[in-house]
Amino acid sequence: MHRSPIPIVLLLALIAPVMSMAQQPVDFVDPFIGTDDMGHMYPGASAPFGMVQLSPETDTLLYSYGQGYNPGVYRYCSGYQYADSTIVGFSHTHFNGTGHSDLGDFLLMPTVGPLLMNPGTGDRPESGYRSRFSHDREDASPGYYRVMLDDYSILAELTATERTGFHRYTFPASDAAHLILDLTSGIYNYDGKVIWASLRVENDTLVTGFRQTRGWARTRYLYFAMTLSKPIASYELLNDERPVYGGFWRKFDQSDNFPQREGKKVRAHFDFSTAVGETIKVKVALSAVSTANALENLRSEIPGWDFDAVHGRVRSHWNRELSRVMVQAEPATKTNFYTALYHTFLSPVVYSDVNGEYRGLDQNIHRADGFTNYTIFSLWDTYRALHPLFTILQQRRTGDMIRSMLAHYEESVHHILPVWSHYSNENWCMIGYHAVPVIADALLKGIGGYDTGKAFTAMKASADYDIYDGIGYYKQYGYVPEDLNSNSASKTLEYAYDDFTIAQAAKRLGRTDDYKRFIRRAANYRNIFDPETGFLRARLSDGSFKDGFDPMNTHGQGYIEGNAWNYSLYVPHDIAGFMELIGGAGKLVEWLDGLFVMDVADASIAGNEDITRAGMIGNYVHGNEPSHHVPYMYNYAGMPWKTQERVHQIMTGMYKARPDGLCGNDDCGQMSAWYVFSALGFYPVCPGDGVYVIGSPCVERAEIALENGRRFIMKAEYLSGDRIYIQSVTLNGRPLNRSWISHEEVIGGGRLVCIMGDTPNRDWAAEPEEVPPSMSRDPKD
Repeated sequence: MHRSPIPIVLLLALIAPVMSMAQQPVDFVDPFIGTDDMGHMYPGASAPFGMVQLSPETDTLLYSYGQGYNPGVYRYCSGYQYADSTIVGFSHTHFNGTGHSDLGDFLLMPTVGPLLMNPGTGDRPESGYRSRFSHDREDASPGYYRVMLDDYSILAELTATERTGFHRYTFPASDAAHLILDLTSGIYNYDGKVIWASLRVENDTLVTGFRQTRGWARTRYLYFAMTLSKPIASYELLNDERPVYGGFWRKFDQSDNFPQREGKKVRAHFDFSTAVGETIKVKVALSAVSTANALENLRSEIPGWDFDAVHGRVRSHWNRELSRVMVQAEPATKTNFYTALYHTFLSPVVYSDVNGEYRGLDQNIHRADGFTNYTIFSLWDTYRALHPLFTILQQRRTGDMIRSMLAHYEESVHHILPVWSHYSNENWCMIGYHAVPVIADALLKGIGGYDTGKAFTAMKASADYDIYDGIGYYKQYGYVPEDLNSNSASKTLEYAYDDFTIAQAAKRLGRTDDYKRFIRRAANYRNIFDPETGFLRARLSDGSFKDGFDPMNTHGQGYIEGNAWNYSLYVPHDIAGFMELIGGAGKLVEWLDGLFVMDVADASIAGNEDITRAGMIGNYVHGNEPSHHVPYMYNYAGMPWKTQERVHQIMTGMYKARPDGLCGNDDCGQMSAWYVFSALGFYPVCPGDGVYVIGSPCVERAEIALENGRRFIMKAEYLSGDRIYIQSVTLNGRPLNRSWISHEEVIGGGRLVCIMGDTPNRDWAAEPEEVPPSMSRDPKD
């Protein structure tokens, strides 16, 4: 049958809808991944690196009920657990994936009907203002969250810009509609955490306030400005405490539309009448400086009331950021990849206001001149892969983050770099001085935007701060003695690595004396090697090793969140030297092979919140950070094919596209950064040496758009479920027989092609000159 050709105009009209419906990176993100059990992720709305993370809270468990730590609160580090069936409200600040917590500021909850001013309980939601909900009527995507509050028939929608949250609530018909604002609510809350709070009703559509809290951040101030699209009909500001001194406020009836309230237990309700389907929109902007700055942030970022337009802008913003890496892969792999990349772009967060002001560590107000100030530096986690990922994908932000760390150093009464900092506070969590490798890694990679001389001085100050966590003992003995400072083996190992990165920065800057001093300190890991047991382990100040050694136990052995089998492998800067200590490459391979298959008794890991069976393969703990480099260590022994096996086992077994899909805390993006790197086929075993160790890619093709305008392409030819082994590699068309590439080779642009097969190529990168460099194998060191 003869058919007339379709007119070109009609053909384009038919094709256009299909083209517009093509999936983009943002479409593959599932914010619910990691929201159940161990991941500690939140599903709510935020902009890339945004200060506002507007997300639901699903329960109100306290950090303590007056009898010490409540272990049940650990599940609520992000405020949300997928298994819960009620929503308490929507607060504006959250951590992504941490194993300890804070924040959960300025909770809003829309309700209708009789007014209840307490949150109620999960088993009796009707006893408070919370509501039941169903995942069938809940949705989330980057920059957007939506849920039906079943008890009130209210549709809640959330979106956000960097400093402002935008709520849209669709109400039923009611003469008793309310917005509840709870300034007592918070994550890791306890009675007395709120030191002071203040509310002011400036007019019938503008409310301002602040609160000071004492939690993980010991002195934390946060201010807000809230505007409403519908005038408030009536309101009440409450303070549920009985102060000893009341002053002369008795002159007023403070329960009747009185526009001011201060105290430690402040809540408010704002009342309306609504028609069926009527929307009330609420904008809430944050500032660490003042309510005036919060209002300026609001007016700058969301001047109007078009919720859909704001959502569209933040969605486009997310798509631009995620499009820095374009991958070809199976749909489930793409979901895992882009969700992981999304997680890596959630923190650190913007902290300075639109006018550049921010609250410093000294609690004074400073101005970030020529840069954006950031906060939330979970450095014990993120120096390993998150910040190295930023040196490829977020170079300009990396410069600003380093300037933020240097501001911390200048504002600190201790005059050192951050250890674990958030919201103008040092919280001192975990060990090491790991701002040092972040800065050294960037410096060595040529990332600028900060004073390198000041940065180097700050690095040395952190490494020489004797009163901090055994550093004075470390300098005196060449190791941290366990009888003088706990977790001493872990500290010695991590300090030695940090010192290696200072040495590399010193070499780059021509500081010869500093280089010699810190390269000697980088070898201090050797001082805790016990030739009798073959482990790096806790030593005492008299030179003896700690009694009662149990290499499987994670308690009382001198390691933090680990045991001798896995923490002894923490010598990322000198794996060759470690192999020499234990008897050579063959011994390392035996160690690694055994690690992945050995049985671990429950008693050995009991009581460790961050080490669970879900994150373990044998005695290898992927659910926690200290072992993240371990699968790549086979490369240093000339057996990269074993790395390829283990990397694929981890990527396919421990990252799933479902709410319980993360095997451990995401820890501000570190767990996800491991996946992003590994999916691309390489990983920074030793940040600060400028090297990425080749593993085994799990995407067929990846194209990285670099900020210098160049592109780096990785292609895995013939990749499939069983074709995971590298047969050969070319870089820019030339054979690559070594199992690593340099940062310069990536950032210069080019093409890395891996030919994949279903059997190992035991000859590829097997020779000593083909393995990644180590301190002991670098003649310059």
